[in-house]
Amino acid sequence: MPSFNRVEISRSALRHNFRLCRKMAGSAGIMPMVKADAYGHGMIECARIFAAEGAAAFGVAEAREGILLR
Repeated sequence: MPSFNRVEISRSALRHNFRLCRKMAGSAGIMPMVKADAYGHGMIECARIFAAEGAAAFGVAEAREGILLR
């Protein structure tokens, strides 16, 4: 019997968690890791959410991932 997995990402939870991290980091910058398609959650969509919250840089594992984000 095949199994089907489904993941739902809450945009509001991503924004909330980013804001918490930014608050805890104080004056340090925050670089969300979006490598491996944001760990299977959608690199482009997650990066857009983080960018809207003020992220200026993103962590990737390979140059091709960085190129996709441009």
